[in-house]
Amino acid sequence: MGTAQPSPRSAEAADEPLVLHVEDQRSSRRSLQWALRRECDIGTVEAADFFHAIEALKRYPAITCVVADWDLVVGPDGLDLLDKVAELRPEVGRVLLSGKMNGDLLELAKRAGHEAFDKIEPWPTIIASICRLARRCARCNQPRGECICGLPRE
Repeated sequence: MGTAQPSPRSAEAADEPLVLHVEDQRSSRRSLQWALRRECDIGTVEAADFFHAIEALKRYPAITCVVADWDLVVGPDGLDLLDKVAELRPEVGRVLLSGKMNGDLLELAKRAGHEAFDKIEPWPTIIASICRLARRCARCNQPRGECICGLPRE
């Protein structure tokens, strides 16, 4: 995938929350897109690597959560990406997914303020966390539009 692409639903409703899913495997991107639309009516923007993810984050201000695979084939890994997201847009929720999650990686992610899940965890648990993060400010944990941390309201 050459550039970040919004799902059809996200292109229609730019003021609704969007999840940026950064994953180099197209089938994984499609699975999460389907689950988020079905379970919580949230659209997605897709990117296959760090660089296209940063481009998407700047292009789509409605992104309220970034879900990144840890093991990206091109460029920096998902943990580095989430660290950059925290720097650029601290109000955006951040989730690290990995099929190779270990205690050290989990600790690094948690210490940086990211949520982290092993891909073998129950899918409903992961989807519920992403939906919650997409609808709340990551800094003050208030619902979007009721943010109390001084960031601009959406």
